[in-house]
Amino acid sequence: MTHRLVHGGSPESAFYSLSVRELGDRLIAAGLLARQDAELASAYLADPSVSWLSLGMLSAWGRRGATA
Repeated sequence: MTHRLVHGGSPESAFYSLSVRELGDRLIAAGLLARQDAELASAYLADPSVSWLSLGMLSAWGRRGATA
């Protein structure tokens, strides 16, 4: 599994900021996210002193074996 270290305010953090901005109101309306938490997340995403691990990426390869 591969993760990247993302820093707040970086170009890479823009993906997470856009996600919060686009999905935040729907998650709040569904009761899955509090407005204060969405605002706090947005602040963290813009803060260069904050770092986090990105979503994990897992890849695999192989070949189909013979079936009996």
